[in-house]
Amino acid sequence: MVKQLLIICFIFLLTCSMRTNTQESFEGVLTYKITFTPKNPNEKYNEYQRKKYGDTLNLYISKNGDYRREYPTSGEMGFDYYIYLTQANKAYLKWRNQDTLTPFDCSKNSLQLKSETEKPVQTIHGVACKGYCISLVDSSGRPPQVAILTYYYPTNKEYLDPSLYKNHNEFFYNKIMSKIQAPYYKHILDMGRYEIAFELVKTEKKKLPEELFRVRN
Repeated sequence: MVKQLLIICFIFLLTCSMRTNTQESFEGVLTYKITFTPKNPNEKYNEYQRKKYGDTLNLYISKNGDYRREYPTSGEMGFDYYIYLTQANKAYLKWRNQDTLTPFDCSKNSLQLKSETEKPVQTIHGVACKGYCISLVDSSGRPPQVAILTYYYPTNKEYLDPSLYKNHNEFFYNKIMSKIQAPYYKHILDMGRYEIAFELVKTEKKKLPEELFRVRN
């Protein structure tokens, strides 16, 4: 009898494992509102940072892990879009006032991980979301620059396979995705002199055209 129960338990655990491993990653578009909060009195600096992001972010995610961030309302000298390609493990940033793309090798990370903590649950877009926060240090600056990244994420909705980002070391993105395994519903970037919050307003699950992730230099 004990042997039979052990066999049943083993089969159950194996089935659960297979179900998790074959779960398909989310593909679609997420739209966020952007809120800029200044933390210093320099109005010229604050206005530049505000216009650099605009007030809307469109995040396109392919089921193979590629993603594209678009900033449709950024200023003339702001971000246009950012593309990450999983297979190459490289990213490309396009500024509005430049014709060429700035490439990044995402296998590299010059930042140091200072701390990581859990945050209390928040309800975002009608969904209870867990909180996760990491603190990073860029020691190349004088004084060293500290950035705090906070993510609020769902646990039983859209799924992102963390193995797709296992080599994405930039900003510890692989570590973050291993933890949250979902698109963030809210992301707060605290840079010390200002804070940027991205909060979900719309989710659309759909197949995306390949040209969205095509890099043209």
